[in-house]
Amino acid sequence: MSWGATLQTAIEALRLHRMRSALTMVGILIGVAAVILTVGFGQGAQDQVKSQIDSLGSNLLVISPGSTTSSSGARGGFGSASTLTLADAKALDSKTAAPDIAGVAPQTSSSTSLTAGTSNWTTSVVGTTDSWLSVRSQTLASGRFINADDVATQAAVVVLGATTSQELFGVRGAVDQTVVINGNTLTVVGVLAASGSTGSTNNDDQAIVPISTAGQRLFG
Repeated sequence: MSWGATLQTAIEALRLHRMRSALTMVGILIGVAAVILTVGFGQGAQDQVKSQIDSLGSNLLVISPGSTTSSSGARGGFGSASTLTLADAKALDSKTAAPDIAGVAPQTSSSTSLTAGTSNWTTSVVGTTDSWLSVRSQTLASGRFINADDVATQAAVVVLGATTSQELFGVRGAVDQTVVINGNTLTVVGVLAASGSTGSTNNDDQAIVPISTAGQRLFG
């Protein structure tokens, strides 16, 4: 049978069975649309996950200590062991010992109440070094970040996240204002630019202090 005859037979079959042909075409269209939607949703979810990873830093590795075990056998929470020290961070930051590591930012944190005048806000107070800003891929909205001198002198300074600044000072500028943390008065030297959340962590709701200040003044 020639191609022309085959085509003529197919057209005649479609004409005689219009309803069946229409239903078949609708089924094909629905199937194609379902595949397109599935691929679209999958790509959207992939893009969202990638965006969250990129906001944290796709080349960022977080090292945390394990948990402690008491004499009675009770285990503490994850990260409760004091097995990581500043000496460990310094060793990792050595270009001789670890040439492939671009930067190291040791940190310690605790959920603590901050007071500014009549305003009070509980947030995560993070003690770290001047490397934290670049390691965490964060930027400043105003002021400056903590520096090496602040760490060396246990300076009473703090950098606020965007949400923390808003909760404590509202529309007022936070830089050069003071906050009280565990009875210690600290001067706000900077405010981080809003960057949203990474997983369950709100990057905008935190307060950054020199790690020496956190260890000796606030949590020591």
